[in-house]
Amino acid sequence: MQQTREMTDAGDYALARTGPANVATQEQFERTILLRGVNILKAARLVCEAGHWEVASSCARQLYEILLNMEAIDRAPSREEASIKFALYGMLQKLLFQKAELEYERDTGRMARVDQLPEIQQRLDSAIFNEFRREKPGGGDPFVSSWTKQSTWDLAKASASTLRVAQYNTLFKKWSAETHGAPGAYIDNMFGRTGTNWAKEAIEQDDEEISGVMQMAMLLFLDLWALVTDTVPFPAEDAVLWTERIFAWIERDSKIPDDMRYPKRPDGSYIIAPPPKPEDPA
Repeated sequence: MQQTREMTDAGDYALARTGPANVATQEQFERTILLRGVNILKAARLVCEAGHWEVASSCARQLYEILLNMEAIDRAPSREEASIKFALYGMLQKLLFQKAELEYERDTGRMARVDQLPEIQQRLDSAIFNEFRREKPGGGDPFVSSWTKQSTWDLAKASASTLRVAQYNTLFKKWSAETHGAPGAYIDNMFGRTGTNWAKEAIEQDDEEISGVMQMAMLLFLDLWALVTDTVPFPAEDAVLWTERIFAWIERDSKIPDDMRYPKRPDGSYIIAPPPKPEDPA
């Protein structure tokens, strides 16, 4: 876990050095995104240190979705306009959350704040949210489920990094049961292990899962930071070292293709550049 601490410490230091940006600016938006990434990686480390990789997988999933959203912003014709749209959808979600909270209070007999519901509904009916309204809402949710109007899978396929689809298959398939507490999450404990080495096998499996979760979380964090490097300078040399260590751990059992090891942005530039190849001796 030492490398995770190095990375989050570097993130905290870089954010502190850049200082607070003006409110409601692109710089503040990107600082906020990176700060969230730093804190999620810290949370993943803390729960993994306690042996709870199942909870940490949800942290990795959150990092993944933040990264996909930032990649969508990076692909947009105007990064600033896409960021404003992202923030506007966030305001919509905030109002929907407030409405749901007040409706819960009303339905459970707590009436102190119920008189705020009409005001919240009036804001939700505002024309500023029209671009997020469903064309045919029917009796369901009147708003689209994401600011891009695309699913997470669509965003993964649209990414310039071929690694995103592979990561999706792990986060939304293999580890999905852990995130949602689905039946598959309980099978190992439900039926247990047999034989004299059951405890050793259980510990080894947990260690393997912890390693997998943290490796993915660290890679996602580095890719996220690289996308906001104009606001919070990215430690390129350290990032190459960290990335090489991560892939060295992963490649103990398999070889990772170069296009996954060093993913590129749509313009062809590397998200994290590979180290220079040694020159051939003369």
